[in-house]
Amino acid sequence: VYAGATFSLGDNPFYPEDPIVAPRAMLATQSSVTSRLVLITNLIYDKIGTDFPEMEYLISLSHAFKNPKWSVFIENQGIKSDRYSDILFRTGIAHLFSKSFQADINVGGSIKSTPSRIFGALGLSYRIDFHQDQITSIDDQKAGENGDFIKKNSFKKGNDNSLPGISKKKMRKLERKAKRKKN
Repeated sequence: VYAGATFSLGDNPFYPEDPIVAPRAMLATQSSVTSRLVLITNLIYDKIGTDFPEMEYLISLSHAFKNPKWSVFIENQGIKSDRYSDILFRTGIAHLFSKSFQADINVGGSIKSTPSRIFGALGLSYRIDFHQDQITSIDDQKAGENGDFIKKNSFKKGNDNSLPGISKKKMRKLERKAKRKKN
């Protein structure tokens, strides 16, 4: 759930009656369809309480390649208000350069012909993440508190249903490091 505001700064000759600040709200969901396929939905209510409120939806399907730094996506966006309504489609590719830096390129268009829209975009994003995961050895974890059962052969190489995670080698290294800290 997101709450924020839309700001209209400066004199806009097309919409002079718009307030400088208008509330907006969004419900965002993300579902992992498979280990590499993710469905994202956003429902947006913008310019709440103004003369021309907007309702929007965005549905995005993203697929990660075998090299998880690369992914492709398709999106559908709908916009409905008394001033402007449209349905947009876009598709693109994204690359994760580091844990926090991503670039994407996409193209899209509208199905409406008044006016028709065709567009392309290049996007850059940087994630600021202050969260630190605490890695706990399996031996130190309590039974029944860490999710569902692990299916037989779920971590074998080539199993498409296994989630990407920490390797056994890296886990052993972290366990040794944690033991050294305790001593």
